[in-house]
Amino acid sequence: MHFNGKLGDGPDIKYSQNGDPIATFSLAFRLSKDKTGWVKVVCFNKTAEVAETYLHKGATILLSATLDYNQWETHNDIGDVESLFSPEKQPD
Repeated sequence: MHFNGKLGDGPDIKYSQNGDPIATFSLAFRLSKDKTGWVKVVCFNKTAEVAETYLHKGATILLSATLDYNQWETHNDIGDVESLFSPEKQPD
């Protein structure tokens, strides 16, 4: 899948137990003339390092990634989130 959009915030960098970098950020994209969609992006390893170095809030990017859909339920509500994952292998 390809998404063209703007970063809602700069990448948040964390590290796996093995020390591999993981970057997350939100990406806004246009659904229609009057509607904006948001998706959470997760990048791993070298792609996470590149995101940390070059991306910032408001940056326009074209992203090629896989889409994952998660849903959860609490006692009062049902929530869901769509996430994009960079094509690089996820850390073990």
